[in-house]
Amino acid sequence: MIDPITLYIFERAMEKEKQLEIYDVNSMDPDLFNQLEPQIDKILKMSREEDNKFAKRYKEKYPVDRPYILNTMKGAGSPIVLTINQNIVIGFVFILPRYNDNDIRFGMLHDLIIHPKYRGQGYGTILMNKIVDVAKKNGLKYLELNVWDNNLKAKSMYSKHNFVTVLNRMRKSI
Repeated sequence: MIDPITLYIFERAMEKEKQLEIYDVNSMDPDLFNQLEPQIDKILKMSREEDNKFAKRYKEKYPVDRPYILNTMKGAGSPIVLTINQNIVIGFVFILPRYNDNDIRFGMLHDLIIHPKYRGQGYGTILMNKIVDVAKKNGLKYLELNVWDNNLKAKSMYSKHNFVTVLNRMRKSI
């Protein structure tokens, strides 16, 4: 049974989705992507600054490797850019197809990022639903992702979308 808050967020997301343009970067006009690229870059930088706050606990700095990320998005096979009126980028997500040890094809979910101004309004749910649809259409059997253990908001959002912890990565500084 879905709790009332999750149901409310889902219903709001469905209403918002009607107002949005959702693009698969691989099939969108390259000129439009180039036009949106500065906004994507800005959102990536904001996201990396947030990641660095979580990574600081582990004495790490999360690099902002813009060319790598944007080139990966362009070639990932299923990236999605979410926009709202007048081509303002709200957020994006992409998956990289992989194979596990049993030769089962799955998707590694990378960078589900919503601009901070638009968080908590159902856009993450819209992106998650779209990327799951894309993954299914591409024959992927499941999605995996990494999340900082102290990023409670992200972990909560993923849990609401039925992601479960299957592995904990441990580290020892030497």
